[in-house]
Amino acid sequence: MSLQKQATWALSALFALSLLVLFWGLDAGRINIYDEGLYGMYGRTLLRYGVYLHAVDIHGDFPSGIVKFSKPPLSVWAVAASLKLLGPSLFALRLPFALASLAVTLLAFAFGRLLEPGPRGVWLGFAWGVAWLISYGTYEHGRTATIEPMLLACVMAALYAYDRAQASPG
Repeated sequence: MSLQKQATWALSALFALSLLVLFWGLDAGRINIYDEGLYGMYGRTLLRYGVYLHAVDIHGDFPSGIVKFSKPPLSVWAVAASLKLLGPSLFALRLPFALASLAVTLLAFAFGRLLEPGPRGVWLGFAWGVAWLISYGTYEHGRTATIEPMLLACVMAALYAYDRAQASPG
């Protein structure tokens, strides 16, 4: 089998497994009151009050008191966009974080291909992607509204871009 066919097969299989693990039953289960409740509330208040640079509470004020929110706004923006497109639902709340976990899976595959040229790199990337997908942390936290999947996706994308830039001539 040619290298291109191996890479296509491995990436397709990894993508199919990702869809199954990350998106099947995404709207099922209970809401995690603290993280998912906060992201849902801040996403909805962003849409309601139109404040985009920081999170606001249900009154449109900067959060203070017992519940404070000091995270970067990307996750709130993603939740707000998802809620606006799909309507308020558990699926819409969790979708941006599952997509970030999918990005981590695909970046793991890309890193394998980058670090080991040829067929070994295809299967190294496939193995890394599968290892990420079947880990407890991915299933438990990569599918819920917590900042970690987006943070990891951004860090991995930056590391991948850095490595690609270092390898390019000039």
